[in-house]
Amino acid sequence: MSEINTRELGKYLRKRTGKDHLDQNTEMYVRMYCLGTVCLTCEWILGRYEATPEELAEIFENSLPLPLRPLLLKK
Repeated sequence: MSEINTRELGKYLRKRTGKDHLDQNTEMYVRMYCLGTVCLTCEWILGRYEATPEELAEIFENSLPLPLRPLLLKK
């Protein structure tokens, strides 16, 4: 599951930035973020955390790595 998220987020970032590829650090930030959000989502589904979908989304937004914020939170 995290591989799909990583691939799709990378594709979105390449499109957003107009670049053919992401630098290694950005790729690692994307991978780290996707691994974390997938793992936390699985734990949430299994009932290890009580949170509304909105609360979970807020946690995901607040845990977004700083270098990715300008690329993903642009309006």
